Amino acid sequence: MGGVNTVVNCAGIGIAEKVLGRNGLHNLSLFSKVINVNLIGTFNVIRITAEKMTLNEVNELFLFTMNADKSSHI
Repeated sequence: MGGVNTVVNCAGIGIAEKVLGRNGLHNLSLFSKVINVNLIGTFNVIRITAEKMTLNEVNELFLFTMNADKSSHI
């Protein structure tokens, strides 16, 4: 199948809840789930992909990440 040259990570979740609403404070465990999926999940995809890309030939490494406000490459 060949090496890994590109990764596209589009997974993400959001919880629509006020910080303080009629039913009290925002559920912190829901916010933690959002951080776990969006931030830690994205980092995990990047680190695993970067490891696999080290098997590529020189000058074949390209890692592209994108979020809501910016993009970058290594």
